[in-house]
Amino acid sequence: NAKSLTTIGANAFEQNFAAGKWVPTLTEIIFPAETKGEDAEKWADYTNKVNIIGSQAFLGASKVTKIENLKDTKLTAINQWFTATASTIADNLDMCPDGLTELELPATDWKYAGSLTTIADYALQGLGIEEIVIPASVTNFGVCVLQGCLNLKKVEWYDAQVTSLDKYTFRGYMTNHATPQVRKTAEIL
Repeated sequence: NAKSLTTIGANAFEQNFAAGKWVPTLTEIIFPAETKGEDAEKWADYTNKVNIIGSQAFLGASKVTKIENLKDTKLTAINQWFTATASTIADNLDMCPDGLTELELPATDWKYAGSLTTIADYALQGLGIEEIVIPASVTNFGVCVLQGCLNLKKVEWYDAQVTSLDKYTFRGYMTNHATPQVRKTAEIL
């Protein structure tokens, strides 16, 4: 019986830091795809069972442009994966994968509850994402989650339980752009 990867620990894929700067080499993060249909039972041991990705797991991986099949994980929390703990985006700018323009969170299909309940402080800061859907299962939305996401145009909540946003949620974005479209809805039209 095959074992599946369930945990990626803190700093597991931390990039090299030399001569006072990050030397990133990681460009893609690919999780196993969810197996469906007649092959689902055959490949059940090889499906995506990742349920924990530790803080700073991809620290300094600023060249990442693609994360595939994140939506198929069993994550309960999205932590600060790419940047170090800091109070300002300026401290982390050289670590942010601003070329990462798409990110599909687990359970973004509004029909399914999903396992993702927490998007932690600074979790998505500095990403190059243009839009994001917050799943209905999310009940905790940390501070400065989307600060420095300069390309962000649209944020959607589908029947989400989040009722308030921190005053710095969009910090760094607001200075050069109009407020992104934020919509809370119960269904996809």
